[in-house]
Amino acid sequence: MGRFIRALEPAGILGLALVTLLILVGLFGPSLLTVDPLATNPAATLQAPSAAHLFGTDNLGRDTLAGIVAGARTALLVGFLSVAFALVLGLAIGATAGYYGGALDAVLDRVIQLFIIIPRLFLAMTLVSLFGTSIWTVIVTIGLVSWPQVARLTRAEFKTLRRAEYVEATIAAGATTLRVILRHLIPNTLPTLIANASLLMSAAILLEAGLAFFGLSDPSRVSWGSMLSNAQQFLLVSFWMPLFPGLALSITGLGLNLLGDSLTRALSPKLRRSVRRSTKHLKPALRRP
Repeated sequence: MGRFIRALEPAGILGLALVTLLILVGLFGPSLLTVDPLATNPAATLQAPSAAHLFGTDNLGRDTLAGIVAGARTALLVGFLSVAFALVLGLAIGATAGYYGGALDAVLDRVIQLFIIIPRLFLAMTLVSLFGTSIWTVIVTIGLVSWPQVARLTRAEFKTLRRAEYVEATIAAGATTLRVILRHLIPNTLPTLIANASLLMSAAILLEAGLAFFGLSDPSRVSWGSMLSNAQQFLLVSFWMPLFPGLALSITGLGLNLLGDSLTRALSPKLRRSVRRSTKHLKPALRRP
């Protein structure tokens, strides 16, 4: 863990701290607060931040701090699971296209490009409108609109690594396609995907907030986007209503992007060293007649 932190730049360490804060708040915050974020209180509507309500209350008397904490759990759940789904799907499609090439690669590349050019928010809104606004529908929807970025990266990495000498030597030595992909190609692609996952998670959280802003979210769960949507008509009289969910979204996005950028720079040299080690290990196979 210490070696990992030392490999990050100062901006990356700040990003890691912010992401860690999100995880801690999302996992443990709702259990520590005794206030129900969905409970209304007509006697405490639009109250400014105070000792009783640190972040104030909204037009229905709901505690804003409790909403921020509950929204962190929603953001964490949607961000993590949707990105995991996108990584699995994108890795499978990108690996298939990049490894086999030819007509299959051309067809899959067109499919990837088609999904990329469609605005993600528009596509996500369409799918959620058709299939419902449950949290699981939102997670799958965001995963479905996020996989093309993973597939494009994986395809590019596989096309490059597929032509590497150590991969050709492995194939010449009689290794199966599955072994080549699992043992050599995927491990050397993972650093790129790991770094990109942080950026994808930031985009996924913002996309979920966008869906919630337009009323396309699970009504049984608190979302920072729905809090911002509810605050629109109270901007001039209750500044705290949009301020705190907006800050939560901004800080989360900043942390994930700083971490992702730093991981990209930190893991790239490790990827090159990994490729060199694999090449060195298989050089004897290259000299076989």
